[in-house]
Amino acid sequence: MPIESAGEVVFQGGPPGQPNILSVRSVTTGAAGSQAAAQINGTSPNQTLDLTIPKGDQGLTGPVPWAPIVAWTTGLICVSAAPATQVSYGNEAYVCTTAHTAGTFATDLAAGRWIKVAAKGVDGTNGTNGTNGAPGPQPWQTPPAPWAANTAYTATAPASVVTYNGACYVCSTAHTSGASFDGSKFTLVAAAGVANTASGAQIQRRPASTATTSTTTVQTPISDAKPTTGNTASILSVSITPKATGNLLRVRAVVQGSLSAAGAIVAALFQDSNTSAVGANFASCVSGGVGQVVVTAEISAVGGAATTFSLGVGSNNSATLTINGIGGGRIFGGATITHLEVEEYAA
Repeated sequence: MPIESAGEVVFQGGPPGQPNILSVRSVTTGAAGSQAAAQINGTSPNQTLDLTIPKGDQGLTGPVPWAPIVAWTTGLICVSAAPATQVSYGNEAYVCTTAHTAGTFATDLAAGRWIKVAAKGVDGTNGTNGTNGAPGPQPWQTPPAPWAANTAYTATAPASVVTYNGACYVCSTAHTSGASFDGSKFTLVAAAGVANTASGAQIQRRPASTATTSTTTVQTPISDAKPTTGNTASILSVSITPKATGNLLRVRAVVQGSLSAAGAIVAALFQDSNTSAVGANFASCVSGGVGQVVVTAEISAVGGAATTFSLGVGSNNSATLTINGIGGGRIFGGATITHLEVEEYAA
């Protein structure tokens, strides 16, 4: 209240007022580059403060914390500083915590040099089975057929399969067979078994024959010299593959023929490319008559090696020799046959 004294008015102070309370009501992020602002709201003794703080500039990009994942291997140089080494092991991922050179993974893991960052996932369920594909072509013809001369054999599926000398072969090169088996055009798929035969027992027989009527004027002298491929005419051959070395090969030929003049019919056996006969014989024959010559030979076999025997004929003079006929013509309707065969006997 005012006090008047000596013409002056003096005011006496009143009691203290209530303290003012200022509290933060909001903080807003302003746009980058804008000014900061503060706003006081309300009246004493209760007021609020609103602040606007501008957004700061973007900082520099920090280092990549982990390197791309690689498979763990012994001797790998591992670092823990960014970018730290990250590896896969046992279908799980690990990051290096202590720099080291990889030795044994289990030992390094137990020493705290790795920390697992990705565990192995749960195995997925098996997918459903797909449908079966269509059956492929049959690779070989079945059942095997005995090899035969003058027969077409194919190498494409189903390839020809034959038996020969107790063994089984599949055709590897398409061809038409000749008079003898050609092993270069077949692949062995089953070898012949070893026969348990007594000594002297027949193991196999390979025959060949011809009913063809033919003539020759080749002269084969009857002397102390072996007939040769040069002084005989070859008319028949047969091949055999012996089963075992040391077995006996018995070769026998029967020649039916006639001469245009009295003389002798000569027959000789030859083996492979040898030019000298391994067996020879003759039979006398009157002019226009019929003669038969039987010639034999015995050879020691070489197991597994094919060998070919051929039959050569001739006359001991200038007469014309007719095989399987008389005077160049056929007799008995082609029933006259010249024969050659090879038999193998156990040693």
